[in-house]
Amino acid sequence: DTAENNLSALPTGIQTMAGAQFDIRGLVQVSWELPEHPVQVTNIPVERACQRLHFLHAAIKAGQAEDGAQIGRYVIHYEGGERREIPLVVGKDLADWLEQPNEGGGTCVVAWTGANAESQRKNTRIRLFKTTWPNPLPDTAIRSIDFEALDRPASPFLVALTVE
Repeated sequence: DTAENNLSALPTGIQTMAGAQFDIRGLVQVSWELPEHPVQVTNIPVERACQRLHFLHAAIKAGQAEDGAQIGRYVIHYEGGERREIPLVVGKDLADWLEQPNEGGGTCVVAWTGANAESQRKNTRIRLFKTTWPNPLPDTAIRSIDFEALDRPASPFLVALTVE
């Protein structure tokens, strides 16, 4: 909503957050509500097998969604055509990037907190969350990942993805 409401305080490059290393270079925003962003980003390349995936993410306007609401998903595409979905649930996987005054006691893992001019004016903090997904097919290469917003007021964004 303002130029000062940003993630400029977030360190870039290889960073360890909540026990996982992330290569932070930018972000991918998906949204039904914000016309300048796509509803989905498809074919994020992975091209390898792994034990788990770590997502560093949050959402804009997640404070307008109830805890337990699904606001988006990651779709995992494996070599050979199999696919799995990872729902993005408010209060479980992520929450609003700006701390909200009446948040419930969700189980989100806060990976990073910081501040910007907007959060300081509101006497609160900004934050990112880590979600770890154990891969049910660890011997099969993941070809790519799709990142999708659902038709909700909240708009998820992905800052980094680590394949382990």
